[in-house]
Amino acid sequence: MLDPALVIHSDSATRRLLQDELGALGVPSTAVERPDDALQLLPPTRFSLIVFGLDGDPANDLGRLTRLRKTPQAHEAPVIVVRPECSPLAPEVAALTVHAELTTPLDRRRFREIVSALSNR
Repeated sequence: MLDPALVIHSDSATRRLLQDELGALGVPSTAVERPDDALQLLPPTRFSLIVFGLDGDPANDLGRLTRLRKTPQAHEAPVIVVRPECSPLAPEVAALTVHAELTTPLDRRRFREIVSALSNR
């Protein structure tokens, strides 16, 4: 992966953890709290991977991910969804080319495995 990964998560500690794990794998990353912040980054930056934190509201999650996936910079990037353990992934969200999903608390080993597998595609 030469292009940076994009981390979107509302929890600052989870954002830092995800960035630390990506950094340990040699993957540069940009992290933002809200998808709208990410959309402002998109014109100059193409992302190799998107780590998308869901808030548990399927309609909101679907809208946020749909807007992001419609951009040329994020359309091709694999998506890893990070969701609360108590909140199942809505089928409509999964249909938006979600390559993997993880729950919080984050299984770091599994996250690294997924990122490594996506990096070697």
